Amino acid sequence: MKKDKQTLRLDIINKLQHLNGEQRHQWESDLKQQFFEYLQTINVQRMALFYSFHPEVNVLPILEELEAQGYEVYLPCLAPNYQLEFAPYQTGDTLKTVYRKVVQPKTDQRLEPEQLDLIIVPGLAFSRNGYRVGFGGGYYDRLLAKLPTTKTVSLVFPIQMVDNDLLPVESFDQPVKKLFIAR
Repeated sequence: MKKDKQTLRLDIINKLQHLNGEQRHQWESDLKQQFFEYLQTINVQRMALFYSFHPEVNVLPILEELEAQGYEVYLPCLAPNYQLEFAPYQTGDTLKTVYRKVVQPKTDQRLEPEQLDLIIVPGLAFSRNGYRVGFGGGYYDRLLAKLPTTKTVSLVFPIQMVDNDLLPVESFDQPVKKLFIAR
């Protein structure tokens, strides 16, 4: 039986909060390896990540490695009407925390989302067909609807996976094109 999105969010947050630290570290290392192996197979330069907060998958080591390898890194910034904009980011740049613990660069510089080559999309629950339940608000669904050809990926712990028929999907939900599931 399908759970409503809020119940599913709370269930997954609970699982993530109780995840053993050693297991978390192992899964995050595996996700980083899978992601960088994937990068070797595609041609991208400008990438959007999110500045993760606990209990999300920690993407900060990935962000640092992307910088070290010369990629351009962008973080999302909340904009009016539940839209996302993207600002350049380098380790050490000034950040500010805004609505719902979102951390974004404290700069007025922006890149048009259409100029991004790849977006790492956050989420709490995922189905194998790429649909996701995030923290609510629909920011990424609105963004992805406008970027049908942009590469999108998510980095997922196995405990975040939900059967396709159990994850609630609404008409405005947008799937992620590729999931990396920790092993």
